[in-house]
Amino acid sequence: MTAGSGPVLRDAAMRGGPRSLAIVAGVWLATAVPVRGETLVTIGRETYVRHNIRSLRAEYPPPLLWRMLIRYLFEYQYLGPALGMTRVADPRDYFLYSTWFADDFLATGVIDEARFETLAAAVGRLCA
Repeated sequence: MTAGSGPVLRDAAMRGGPRSLAIVAGVWLATAVPVRGETLVTIGRETYVRHNIRSLRAEYPPPLLWRMLIRYLFEYQYLGPALGMTRVADPRDYFLYSTWFADDFLATGVIDEARFETLAAAVGRLCA
């Protein structure tokens, strides 16, 4: 069975609920349906990005702050022009304020904006 087949999507949804289905469907639309046109591909990519760029507060307790930072830096790459996965007007602000990153890391002084930009650029080079 391919990633886009009905049973695979159904099984993913049953294991992880609606959020998993949305992610799987987004990946499927972004990768398996280019013949259906630009609109479906764009919708699939936007769905994937917007379900992955989210607050991670509930997933990482304070002792795991550095792991959360690493994951945020990786997921921030979805918004960058290198992958071309989204048409968010201001990717940086979308990331900082939709994830609470600005409050959790910048406002608390864990890192400053210059360090964030440096780290994000370094991760971008690793992901290129």
